[in-house]
Amino acid sequence: MNSQTDLQHATAHTISPIKKLHAPVTNIHLATANKILLLASLHQAEAANVALKKCIITLQASNVLNEMYCVKIRSQLAHQESKKQFEEAQTRAAAEKRIRTKERKRHAEALTDWKKLEDARKAENKAQQEHYYKALQILT
Repeated sequence: MNSQTDLQHATAHTISPIKKLHAPVTNIHLATANKILLLASLHQAEAANVALKKCIITLQASNVLNEMYCVKIRSQLAHQESKKQFEEAQTRAAAEKRIRTKERKRHAEALTDWKKLEDARKAENKAQQEHYYKALQILT
């Protein structure tokens, strides 16, 4: 997993607002015990629905905050990765420069040795040439 990996998150859905009862319950005159039980069950169900909606709102809010945190962390991770790549490139460049410097030094030393050998060869050739010309002068 790296900074480019996108995680799949649940999308937020619209939550209907918490509704209040249309008619005040205190004005209702209940005649039977069954109606009283039904009204109590209705109140319990509505209270449970309100509690569940509050939980959903809390969970969606935390989901949004987590998504914002993930975006921030993802950008920080991308920055760390690019910094690491930059440092690796700098290390490689420094190593290549050291190698080029060593090669340049080795080449300069080889060139110096070659020049010494070349000068010796030229001196030997000049000596042979002088010897040849002296030999020619003697014969003539």
